[in-house]
This record gives sequence, C-alpha cells and structure tokens, in this order.
Amino acid sequence: MAIANLVLIISFQNRAVRRDYLTMVGNKESFYDNLTLRNAGKQEFQLILLSLRQYDIVSQNYGNQKGNEILYL
Repeated sequence: MAIANLVLIISFQNRAVRRDYLTMVGNKESFYDNLTLRNAGKQEFQLILLSLRQYDIVSQNYGNQKGNEILYL
C-alpha cells in the first residue's frame, strides 16, 4: 500500500512540473512530448503560438490580479 501511495504522489508531482501552476498550460517539455507523440502517430494537428513579450507591463499597470484574470480568458 505504501508503494502505491508513493507512486501516486510521484505521478502527481511529475504532472505538476509539466504544467504552469497559474494557467495549467503545459510547459515546453510537455509540448515537445505531445508533438513527438502526434508525429509518431501521424496525427494531424493545429498549432497556435502566442507571444507574451512584455506581458509584465499589464501587471505593472493594472495589478497582478487583473493580469491573472486576462491569462484565464
């Protein structure tokens, strides 16, 4: 039972590292893994890239709470 709990905890911890805490969007490692799996399975997919350069200006001008709200849209 203790080993099963340890495996479960490791699984949850590993999943948390692969996603951004605030947005729950996958990180770069998760992206590459997903891309590799889709290419290996010859699945079609679409890719949308967004650049958040200078996004900190939003938080500086309107506050962290408003910046977080915009990320959740």
